[in-house]
Amino acid sequence: QTYEAPHLTADGRLLGVASIDERSGPAILRWPSSDPTQEPEILPIEQPFGCKLDGGETTWYQTDNGTLVIFWRDESQSCRVWISTSPDGGETFTSPMISDIPDAMSRNHAGRLRDGRYYLCSNANYTLHNRMHLTLLLSDDGYVFNQVYILVDDPTSMRLVGLLKEPGYMYPCCLEEENRLLVGYSVNKEDIEMGIVDLNELETGISAQQKPVEIDRASAAGSAAHRVARCRSTAQHSDLQRLGPPRLHLKDELAQQSPPVRAPLSRRWQVEAFCYADFCSSETNTTSGL
Repeated sequence: QTYEAPHLTADGRLLGVASIDERSGPAILRWPSSDPTQEPEILPIEQPFGCKLDGGETTWYQTDNGTLVIFWRDESQSCRVWISTSPDGGETFTSPMISDIPDAMSRNHAGRLRDGRYYLCSNANYTLHNRMHLTLLLSDDGYVFNQVYILVDDPTSMRLVGLLKEPGYMYPCCLEEENRLLVGYSVNKEDIEMGIVDLNELETGISAQQKPVEIDRASAAGSAAHRVARCRSTAQHSDLQRLGPPRLHLKDELAQQSPPVRAPLSRRWQVEAFCYADFCSSETNTTSGL
């Protein structure tokens, strides 16, 4: 099974990440070309001790030097994003290693903007299953995330209780259109919402951190995303040395910012075509989550 559709590498081949089964674990699916009807090569990925990556909930992008960067959701409750890289454009892959990027054990979406910046849309939170803050991390080089934005953190609650359900904003999927980033996400695993981020209103480059910004302190102060902006590298793991410099992490200067900037998520609306709660029984409240 796979959660993110395969997309093209710089050399024109489709590449995706999947879970074969619980016993076999995660794997890279590498097509010989851009034709999805061809049979992909299956490259098993070793799961290091201390993590559980067999869900296949993974996202990736490729940097300017051809390195593929793969972000893994860890089911072992480390509350960190795990990272694999491929310095040769998809021929070989490093063993996944823990990063100091927070993750509430949720699904992420990574990509690259047309202005050259990289992004990771996620629940960047050290608290397990706390998905109340949907965040956008930005990087100038694809290795160091130097800006953190809160997309949405409005109070919300579930209409119905169910297995594997949590309140919050989760499972994002992003698409850039002109100077806007379209963000779709689940609300409480009951509704789908869409929002638009005006990329012109986001700071560009590290030097832009010196500009004054408007901050909604009432809702951001003390929040999980607040802790994201204050975090430093604390993870200790022998596999970290395999990645080599620069290591994927939140920029140290973010520790001096308190609290983070709120991104202008405009024209937010609910997609009426799908409502998960419509499939739930209000009498039993025992339906499974997604």
